Amino acid sequence: MRGIQYLNNSRGQRVKAIVDLNKYGKEFAAFVKSLEAAESSNSNNSGMSSPFGSNPVAGDNIAYMGSSASKQVKVNSLIAKAQSFYGTPYRTGGTTASGMDCSGLTQTVFKSIGVQIPRVSRDQARTGQAVKFDQAQAGDLIFFATGTPNRINHVGVVSSNVNGEVKFIHASSSRGVMEASMNNNYWRKVYMGLRRVL
Repeated sequence: MRGIQYLNNSRGQRVKAIVDLNKYGKEFAAFVKSLEAAESSNSNNSGMSSPFGSNPVAGDNIAYMGSSASKQVKVNSLIAKAQSFYGTPYRTGGTTASGMDCSGLTQTVFKSIGVQIPRVSRDQARTGQAVKFDQAQAGDLIFFATGTPNRINHVGVVSSNVNGEVKFIHASSSRGVMEASMNNNYWRKVYMGLRRVL
């Protein structure tokens, strides 16, 4: 079987992945579809055929995929979906590429991998399990209180944690969907916590 050779681990490093397409075909198809949309202009592809159409990821012969790798496929698909909304304008109550708010973004990208979460950030903050900041991983929900102190009103999804720098994708009220860094003092001051849904 052929499929994907590399994924990003929780620290943003490239690691080899081995996929059982019979068992995880649905997740892999969603992942490949997201990559095709994000990397359609990439001219450095291997030309390898895929059971799901053109595959933009250089691959190798692969045989199996454990539960942790299956989770990583979902996380990569989630992040790719969030990245596909870069530049989408902020719109209160929005959940589409024509406009979305912060919790609309997170709900939409989780829905794209078959995971249902509540609509608003304060309710999303009750899902999954609490995670310490230094254990942040791509795919975690990250929460902020940008209005009333200590009252959650903003959410994003962690895109990477490399060398202690946590980055996240969110719908900014002024700049639309974008990636930001927790190295920014503003985000550190209003940070409220992390939840792991996947």
